Amino acid sequence: MKQPLSLIIIVCCLFVGQINGQGFYYNFDNCNLMDSNNQSNDLTSVNDTICACGVVDQSLFLDGFTDTFFMPDMNKSFFQQDYTFGFYFSPDITTGNQALFAIQDSCNRDSILTIRYLASVNELELNVAEKLGKAWSTRGELKENACWHRVVLTKEGNIYNFYLDGEFIEQFDFFNAYPFSENARIYIGSSPCVAVNDIQFGGKIDEVFLDDRAWSFGEIKASDFLPDQIISPDTTIFMGDFVDIIAGNVCANSFFWSPLDNITDEDTTMPSVSPEESTTYYFETTQANCATLDSIRINVIDESLINCEELLLPNVFTPNNDNVNDVFKISNAFIIDELLSFEIFDRYGGIVFKGDLKTSAWDGKYKDEDLMLGMYLYRIEYICNGEEIATQGSFSLMR
Repeated sequence: MKQPLSLIIIVCCLFVGQINGQGFYYNFDNCNLMDSNNQSNDLTSVNDTICACGVVDQSLFLDGFTDTFFMPDMNKSFFQQDYTFGFYFSPDITTGNQALFAIQDSCNRDSILTIRYLASVNELELNVAEKLGKAWSTRGELKENACWHRVVLTKEGNIYNFYLDGEFIEQFDFFNAYPFSENARIYIGSSPCVAVNDIQFGGKIDEVFLDDRAWSFGEIKASDFLPDQIISPDTTIFMGDFVDIIAGNVCANSFFWSPLDNITDEDTTMPSVSPEESTTYYFETTQANCATLDSIRINVIDESLINCEELLLPNVFTPNNDNVNDVFKISNAFIIDELLSFEIFDRYGGIVFKGDLKTSAWDGKYKDEDLMLGMYLYRIEYICNGEEIATQGSFSLMR
């Protein structure tokens, strides 16, 4: 089932907008193997290309037996620089150690980068090696109740960061750059170790990309298409109001919302809800070999009980990209009818942030540079229930 075109365009533009340097982007839309970033050549395949429902449009389908895809050799040079590399995969075969991706000459640990799906334990394994005795390997557990999984690897200098399903797994320092073998090939869905200790990957692969810089954790989270998941965040509404819920693309033959009380268009991935009390809504999809479950919390408050002068702001925030208290913002912005000004000052009185919307959030930067730890001041003017209110205070920036 496909999302409305407008939503696909918005999410795609956000994602593609981040890939603005030297690199590649294979999205497999219209079942083509071209680089949408126009920086590289097409993929090649052993068999005819077969596509299936994907994260946004279509994805590559690999049968787990003979289907193998190769990137052009020129792409090896992209892995020698700083980069962010990632893709989505959805397994159909749930046994064996499956080769998802490999830059490798032969089945040894000489100048390699490999990613393997360990189906029996539902884990992913990343291997980086310059030579025998100088290698690094890590594993991460894949998310339960998910059909699609996202893999992201960043490299900045000699520092690598590994992410799975939107979660940070591990960081390591590989000490120095290393060249790949001149004869190494870039495999998708296979590797030289197939028939030795691996089998070929069986399932779907989509949205394979590389950008020539290391993305922050926040950028990685923001670029996630969230297939089969609810895109809309938890929210708060006044009693009697409604809110639209938006889910990502769904490839399942069936999906269900629950509870069905006060929900309209429950047969779509964009229903409207108007609960009479705070409610958690669940979104469940069912496919042939997997099922997903996600939820959203809609808090309902009585507008007559609002205290207009009680603006909720944190006294400490930590913009360190751990997805916890990463921004300074108004937590109960729903009480604001109109924001007049939202300003943040350093301890010398200099303005470091101005917000135009009641949902504006500060990330601790000024002109794209991280600011020093310490105390900052805020001043906010707004209208609530027809009354103009001004409030000010202080908070600490920590990392």
